[in-house]
Amino acid sequence: MRSPITGPRDVTKLFAAAADRALAPLSGWRTIHWMATGVLAWMGFVLILPGLTFGSSPSYSIFVQIGSEEVWALAYFVAALIGCWGGVSHDWKVKVFSGMVLSMTHGIISMLLLFGNPLTTGSGTYMIIAFAVTLRLWRLVKVNTA
Repeated sequence: MRSPITGPRDVTKLFAAAADRALAPLSGWRTIHWMATGVLAWMGFVLILPGLTFGSSPSYSIFVQIGSEEVWALAYFVAALIGCWGGVSHDWKVKVFSGMVLSMTHGIISMLLLFGNPLTTGSGTYMIIAFAVTLRLWRLVKVNTA
């Protein structure tokens, strides 16, 4: 039996088609949602590692006043778990709730970083994530309630 691949262009097309199929679930809303969830999960993981993450930068001075690193890690993990729930759910209301939790969490982190040290880029980065999730939520609600 003859192979359907006859040259380098066929191999490229084959890989491009496979990549399109693999990345299709990451299009649009899901990409923003999973990125926001991943950032929170990563921050939670970093905070449970040994060492003082909050002691490494003056940007975290407000965080220390509110709670310990373990408390913040738990909060990040809970928000990331809710983000995972919304990411795999087929109910648009669960997706909206999950997105609201993600957006609110990133917004709070942004404001606390801004109050801790206004001369850092962290507050802007988290605010961009919060705005991106909020814009996608607006679109999700608009499509499902029209």
